[in-house]
Order: sequence, then C-alpha cells, then structure tokens
Amino acid sequence: MEAQLFMTEWARYASTITKQLGLRGKPKGELGEPLDSQSVEMLKDDQVVQLYELMLAAKALHGDTITADDVRGSNK
Repeated sequence: MEAQLFMTEWARYASTITKQLGLRGKPKGELGEPLDSQSVEMLKDDQVVQLYELMLAAKALHGDTITADDVRGSNK
C-alpha cells in the first residue's frame, strides 16, 4: 500500500515539475506546490526532518533567510 501511494505521488510530482519547467527546462516561476497540513501530518518523523532540511538547503541556494513562519510551517 505504501509503495503504491509513493509511486502515485511521485508520478504526480513528476508531471507537475515537467509542466512547470516547460520544454527548455527552465522554471516558469516557483517549482512544486505547497504541502497541505493533512499531507504533512501523514509524514513520519524522519520524513519531516528530511523535508525541513531540504527547505533549509533550497533557501540557502537562493540566499533567502529562514523566517519564523518557515519554522512554524505557516502558509503565505
């Protein structure tokens, strides 16, 4: 069951990223989509840590600063 859910979500993610990158592979604005709180609640503790670390790394690449909202998970 977990593997099937993973593969379904991975395919949806790949489709979303492909549309957002376009034919030339350059982003047309932001990539991905926001996670809703229900999806985050389904994650295991180690997955939440990995997601948080990914957010920190992505923001560091763009020179962005981490805000209190980022830590709390508030949506803008």
